[in-house]
Amino acid sequence: MNWHGKNSMILNMENPVAKSKYFFIPICFLQKIDQKDGLNSLMSWAIIDFSSKISFDLEEVARQTIYSYYRHAKNLPEDIFHNIELLVNEGKLNIDEEYCGFIGSKYSFDPVEEIKQILDEFHSDEEFQAACVCFYRFRQACGVLNITANYSRCYQEYNTLERFRWTNEEQMGKDAYASVRTDLVFDAREGKLPSELFRFYVACKSIIGRRNFNSTSSNVLIMRMLGAKSKKALEAILEDSNNTGAKELFQKLSKRYQFNKLLESVNGRSIATVIPATRGYYISISFSLEQLTEAVKRNIAKRSLARNRMAGYDIREFEKSLSSLTPK
Repeated sequence: MNWHGKNSMILNMENPVAKSKYFFIPICFLQKIDQKDGLNSLMSWAIIDFSSKISFDLEEVARQTIYSYYRHAKNLPEDIFHNIELLVNEGKLNIDEEYCGFIGSKYSFDPVEEIKQILDEFHSDEEFQAACVCFYRFRQACGVLNITANYSRCYQEYNTLERFRWTNEEQMGKDAYASVRTDLVFDAREGKLPSELFRFYVACKSIIGRRNFNSTSSNVLIMRMLGAKSKKALEAILEDSNNTGAKELFQKLSKRYQFNKLLESVNGRSIATVIPATRGYYISISFSLEQLTEAVKRNIAKRSLARNRMAGYDIREFEKSLSSLTPK
């Protein structure tokens, strides 16, 4: 895995054709994506949040710390680099200047003495240990997510967004979260995916959750697109005089013609599959139009049976909605 130094502002995908990876984010961050570097900040938060859940072994942490010092010293976080330099100067860490920890005919990296000395320092300096663990987890997260990123900048942006998330949840309650494909976030950042389509995708993901599809309404979709889980949160966003963009988007999408145009774009770009229901819409990320239609029919039949009703009537009502341009 390649990664960038402390002065780099780069945050990129390493292999765009690799299997899809996902960021797990609160939808309130959609309130920030139109700001400068908003999507970069969103990705930074997601990387650090994911990294905090990665398990670790202190010996492996020590091994990576030594390897990074030998091979990428200038790219180490400043506090870790200066701590290691201090250990070397005080004679607490013996550096192998000739082989840099590589031994044997296959040049395997196994700096046994250095690892032991770093582990000894971990036991006596909890702050140093914590810093190395954070850096280890960060690099592991970037590898899993197939991303190159700047460590210091990611943490700076994480802290800013984390304060916003915490304040939002203090005022509005637990937020809704969405699992978002990393490639779509990059596409949105680079202008390949329009902001409204990205917002719609995140809104759908937050509504569908772990299911294959769900029913919803235009009001809920618009609310989620603006980064609000509830009407209370939406009202606060629309009342914010500094957030004129949200108010303009809300007014635009509240018009049926504009919302229907958005749905046409969504279906045309395969961002999601949307079909009208008797009231509202059925939405899916994983199903095609045919698959979603059949899944809804099965669901209607199951519900009708539970209510001791004739399924044929309910399905015919659903099919009527499919033939209309807009839901009733």
